[in-house]
Amino acid sequence: MQRLPGIAPLAERYEGFLLDQWGVLHDGRAAYPGAVEALRRLRALGKRVVVISNSGRRSAANVATMEQLGFGRELWDDLVSAGEDAWRSLKMKPPGRRPHVIDKAGERGLLVGLNLVPAADVGNADFLLTLGVDEPDLAAYDRRLEEALRRDLLMVCANPDHWRYAADGTLLPASGALADRYEAMGGRVVRHGKPYAPIYETCLASLGVLKERAVAIGDSMPHDIAGAKGVDVAAALVTLGVHAGELGAAPDEDAIRRLGGPLPDWVLPRFVW
Repeated sequence: MQRLPGIAPLAERYEGFLLDQWGVLHDGRAAYPGAVEALRRLRALGKRVVVISNSGRRSAANVATMEQLGFGRELWDDLVSAGEDAWRSLKMKPPGRRPHVIDKAGERGLLVGLNLVPAADVGNADFLLTLGVDEPDLAAYDRRLEEALRRDLLMVCANPDHWRYAADGTLLPASGALADRYEAMGGRVVRHGKPYAPIYETCLASLGVLKERAVAIGDSMPHDIAGAKGVDVAAALVTLGVHAGELGAAPDEDAIRRLGGPLPDWVLPRFVW
């Protein structure tokens, strides 16, 4: 692992950039200081940029969020979300017609354009569709999970992130943690997004550069770093993201190793030039 103060040395080495959203470019409320400028400088050098997100929403909804936070559409070439990946799968081959949907308020846009009829009760559902979680204590979902397990329902998880940022910036459990909880009970789970190979294949095709000329920048070891390394793409870890509480701004190598999984090639505090 090599430490960097910013991404300028990566711009000298790579032609294509796969960038995470939350924890790298913004926190859901505002762009991180220096992130927009860093993207502008990458684009001025002619670099290809694809944003790869574990958001359970479709790509168009994420594009709107990026633009609202000051990331103009000219700053990247494409945006691919876990929700988009899940939508395409459900469109082509749904595991049933009646999903019981677990989501955050206002995040059912994924269902638009799908021939699905949400089931209010697990007892009437063909499968579980997890888009997000509102409850900070995942035990609140156990009654529904236990009923789904009794009926041997598959869970489709459209966002495998384990943590999400609350409105005040604190970290709360996310839908990936709920999927893990169901799986630990003995349930069957299909996950879309990072670190799974299909979403990287889509993004690399859109990026349009050789793998060895691309680098992925993310803040999550189990999602961003493991996902990139799993498809043989170089990876840079932003330490002041989801692991900030564990790592701090300048962690040593042992601290990063304790997080588990493949190690990043590069380490930097923030996505800045």
